[in-house]
Amino acid sequence: MPTSFKAKAQRRQLLLFPYSESAKLLRHPLSGAIIAAEAGLPEEIVNLIATHSFEGDRSVRTREADFVRTIDDFVFKCTVAGLSKK
Repeated sequence: MPTSFKAKAQRRQLLLFPYSESAKLLRHPLSGAIIAAEAGLPEEIVNLIATHSFEGDRSVRTREADFVRTIDDFVFKCTVAGLSKK
């Protein structure tokens, strides 16, 4: 199966901004969803947390999760991606 442009861009982003060893195994959307579920938060909130990043691309995503993903991406690009290495 050919790799999509989006998948290539995500892989490139991972190479540019490496994650910690634990985050390579379970990134923040999934670990956050587990924490939220264990805390007894509503399923809608757990779903929003789990699907707000590219991990949720093949899941049912609410409009609220789309909004959070947009904000999360904006913050990432304005902070982490905006930093320059010295």
